[in-house]
Amino acid sequence: MSIVIDYILKKKKTIEGYDDDVDDNSFIKWYKKTAEGSYWILWKVVWMLVSFYAAWLSWECNTSMGYNIYSKIFFSFVAWAFGIMYLIVYALFRSDVCNSNSNRNISNPF
Repeated sequence: MSIVIDYILKKKKTIEGYDDDVDDNSFIKWYKKTAEGSYWILWKVVWMLVSFYAAWLSWECNTSMGYNIYSKIFFSFVAWAFGIMYLIVYALFRSDVCNSNSNRNISNPF
């Protein structure tokens, strides 16, 4: 990609008659910094969405299992902090328990 940008900058320099003291790498540095910043922001947005979904799943599952409010807050915070890991654990171990308890009012078996 940088080869294409270098080519465009050199072509632009010859067409528009830029001075020789202009730094050709300034645009490339700005482009790389902006692209990396965009990916960082996108990663943070995806991370927040996954984390909030994990916290919501934890809250709903613990509500259906009859946990008290303090346990639900604590476990939702843990699920939010470890979003991806919680979703994996939920898919492997908790999805069948939480889905089967959603239609019944049973107390916490533990």
